[in-house]
Amino acid sequence: MQSSILLFSLLLPITFSLESDSTCSWTDPDSGNKFDFSSLERPDGWRVKDLQTERSDSLFNINFIFNFCASVASNCNFQDDVAVYEALEVIGQLTDVCEVLGSTSRTEYSSGTTIGAKGVKITYKGGEVCTGSENAAQNGLQMQASFNVICSEKADEQFKQLPFNGITITKCSPEFFIRHPVGCGSLGHSSTSYFKWLSLLVIVYIVGGSLYNAKMHNKTGLEAFPNINFWRNIRKNLTNFPSLIIKLRQKAALMKGGPSGEFMQPQGLTTTSSRSIKYTVV
Repeated sequence: MQSSILLFSLLLPITFSLESDSTCSWTDPDSGNKFDFSSLERPDGWRVKDLQTERSDSLFNINFIFNFCASVASNCNFQDDVAVYEALEVIGQLTDVCEVLGSTSRTEYSSGTTIGAKGVKITYKGGEVCTGSENAAQNGLQMQASFNVICSEKADEQFKQLPFNGITITKCSPEFFIRHPVGCGSLGHSSTSYFKWLSLLVIVYIVGGSLYNAKMHNKTGLEAFPNINFWRNIRKNLTNFPSLIIKLRQKAALMKGGPSGEFMQPQGLTTTSSRSIKYTVV
């Protein structure tokens, strides 16, 4: 019993980690495709230099700092739910001069990307009030930032900023992109989801079976492990598996009526050859 409890305590964190992913995902209501963004989360967040200010000889740069699934570590304007903000960098060091572009509580998702590639778009809204935008219609509104995750087998190491177009992509609504398997969703890359569900089933099998054996059969230690004799002989069982299949096929053939699997004529009936089969009583 004690060994079963110990095993359960070791596997319990794994179960919780599988369940926690549900707070960092989105399912497209039209296609049913599910996107899990947990692999985009970083302890220290992401950092991308602004294309408009980045120069190799510049002492001053604007940095975009953002994260997924959790707020980015920030003291920008004393907000605690910051998803993305921009900060002034002076001689390689970030300063307290910053603006919040979007919050975690104002997250929106959409299928597809701005550049037309297959993927998903994440937009953080609820930023500070926009001023001096290339598109005057944005002035006075809250800023936002969007992140395009393009479906790809391989993942890029870093997000890149899309150039401003002066209409939808401006200093008040910047956009970024990355090629990443996350952008494919569960319909494009489901192996990770299958592995998680398989892991969960294995955990339930081991923990549930061990607790059952301990309580109902008073088994302890390794003997409480479900189907312990089968697993002890797993190598032998796998070796005998082909012969077991052959025996099952032979039994199925005998049930059909003969050792070769041919259908036997019902006793007491004979057939005569003609266009339609006729039966005569013997």
